[in-house]
Amino acid sequence: MIRSRTVTAFLGRSAILSACATAAPPPGTPTVDRWTQPPVGASWVSASKNSGSFGTETVRSTIHFLGDRDFQGKKYLAYSVGDNDISYFDASGGYVGRTVNGALRETNDPGFQSYAWPLHVGKSWVHSLRFTDHAAGRSFDNVQFSSKAEAYEDVTTPAGTFKTFRIVHDNNAVRITNWWSPDLRLVVKSKTERKSNFYAGPGTREAEVVLLDIKK
Repeated sequence: MIRSRTVTAFLGRSAILSACATAAPPPGTPTVDRWTQPPVGASWVSASKNSGSFGTETVRSTIHFLGDRDFQGKKYLAYSVGDNDISYFDASGGYVGRTVNGALRETNDPGFQSYAWPLHVGKSWVHSLRFTDHAAGRSFDNVQFSSKAEAYEDVTTPAGTFKTFRIVHDNNAVRITNWWSPDLRLVVKSKTERKSNFYAGPGTREAEVVLLDIKK
């Protein structure tokens, strides 16, 4: 996922507590059966604009897909920002954690459920996790999200125009909107909105892909 200094928007990814209650998609509706990754070695540049508790800087970050890497005794799919900032995902696209210079920065148990498969417009799911901010020494139990694939739409960034699923994850502290391209197999645009009761204070981060180097 796109994030300045990290690959994803804050507050991880996790397991479904309540299975999707939405009906099967109508015939002809775009549907994706499972999460897939770009080829190992693929890279892209994202630019993020920050405010509030995210800071005030504008950041450009180069992200690389590394393939399988060890994280807390298991194999996960890894994405790096630079050489030493690495985020880890499970096989369904759930964000499980991040290290910086080899030190734990944040973890989600279970991983944040970024998607629910098969994915189609109207698909909704509820999930919960334990989030730990290792840098701040704080943990939060039973962090619950309501998620939904709201639309299948064109999104334009400096890197081009892409067909994307607009997926929203929301709770009482943060709202995350990701525009995920099934063709590129990555999020090409995101917006993370920390609300007034977020533990670090309110703030907004908007990110988008500005350059791609992905060989299919």
